[in-house]
Amino acid sequence: MIRASAPYGLCPYCGVGYVDQVDHFLPKSKFHEFALTSVNLVPICSRCNKNKGAKFAKRGCDQYIHPYFDLVEGIWLNCKIVFAPEVKVRFVISAEDVGEAMANRLERHFDDLKIGELYAAYSSSYLSVMRQQFLDLLDKRGVNALKFDVSEQLKQAERESSTGNDWKVALLRCLVSLPEFLERDNIKAIPSPENYPAWRCTAPS
Repeated sequence: MIRASAPYGLCPYCGVGYVDQVDHFLPKSKFHEFALTSVNLVPICSRCNKNKGAKFAKRGCDQYIHPYFDLVEGIWLNCKIVFAPEVKVRFVISAEDVGEAMANRLERHFDDLKIGELYAAYSSSYLSVMRQQFLDLLDKRGVNALKFDVSEQLKQAERESSTGNDWKVALLRCLVSLPEFLERDNIKAIPSPENYPAWRCTAPS
């Protein structure tokens, strides 16, 4: 019942893993009295559950984001890409819309659960798959056609996103606003799909 409550079967901690376990938000090994409390039982994917383990914060300001109670509004997830000396993708938390206190909690949530690494992997795979399409658009129709195509992809991703803070929206927002992305040599630097397994994804620093 609890696992089935997750929208689309996706993990509410990371937003991309498939729910296959139930997490005790406050670890049952330390908080026996809340072991069966409904608000302490949260659907979770195995990856997030493994990374979270029995960790918990002693202060509320350091606590993980609770999927039931912490409805964080505003845009707080940003993506950054560098093309030289090699292509690297990383995700960072912005405090502009949510304030420093919530941004600090989001950073801890991302760092402890290694969500930045996960999003970088998804983004790297996407860029690899789209590499040839980007090159074809640039070579055959020019810079404006490439910018328009990515802008349309961003609009579609935003329509499909419930928060505007998933990896694809953040990645496409970055590409749309990044002049370096429009340079052919930089797109060529993205590893092609056949070389993707050797491409190392970069976690937030």
